[in-house]
Amino acid sequence: MYFGAYDGNVYALNAATGTQLWSFATGLPVQSSPTVANGVVYIGAGTSLDALNATTGALLWSYPTSDIVKCVPAVANGVVYVIGFQIYAINATTGSLVWSGLNYVAGSPVVANGIVYVDWGGDLATEGLSAVNGRGIFISGIEAASLAVANGVIYLGTNSGNILYAEDARTANPLWNFTTNGTITSSAAVADGVVYVGSADGNIYAVNATTRAFLWTFHTGDVITSSPAVANGMVYVTSADGNLYAFNLQGGLPAKLHAPRPSTLRPDFNLKPSQPVTRLTSNVSD
Repeated sequence: MYFGAYDGNVYALNAATGTQLWSFATGLPVQSSPTVANGVVYIGAGTSLDALNATTGALLWSYPTSDIVKCVPAVANGVVYVIGFQIYAINATTGSLVWSGLNYVAGSPVVANGIVYVDWGGDLATEGLSAVNGRGIFISGIEAASLAVANGVIYLGTNSGNILYAEDARTANPLWNFTTNGTITSSAAVADGVVYVGSADGNIYAVNATTRAFLWTFHTGDVITSSPAVANGMVYVTSADGNLYAFNLQGGLPAKLHAPRPSTLRPDFNLKPSQPVTRLTSNVSD
């Protein structure tokens, strides 16, 4: 397990025992979550992006940014994408700059199918950039506090409102929107055709990713500002009430009703149907 701390260190722990394996001193509070890919830990360390050997913690390279890195770096096709006031695309192996652009960028970048999705504060909109050269592909009118991309759809939660939007991931054409009772400040999670999203109203929502149909919700004790995570048939989310919640993928649905035991049934054999009926064979058991 890898994480950064405000004491200026990046730590690596054995995930099973909690034993510290190594630490790396950055000299500045670490406000970024790490991304681990191909044996390298990429993490923002103050106003730089650092690449560390995942086994030893040795510094491989460091690239300076124009502002504090608070985002989660994204790695795709040998390039690291990171935001420090502007967006940078950096060679994941050498640490050399591939391209940079767009000032006033917030949040964390998301990369899918050759497109980098970012929230650009410059025009209060979400933009899709070419992952190769940073050129703009589309501009969405939605200012997203959070982004998630899956199956050709981009899901955008709004910090200034309480709506989850679904748009075509290549054109930003609107597909549907879903309203919660509070702002959405974290990314949605998408799995098995369902979108899971938390809200400041304290609820986690499950919505059909294609039709927008509401599936279920669960109310925690306080606002949800973290992103849900889906793994091994479970949905995990934390709440400001101090709890971690785990649901199965049908989380908010009522418990399945059980058929009554045959011994408890009292049929009235004197009843006659008003018209011919087809006898049905039941496979219901106790």
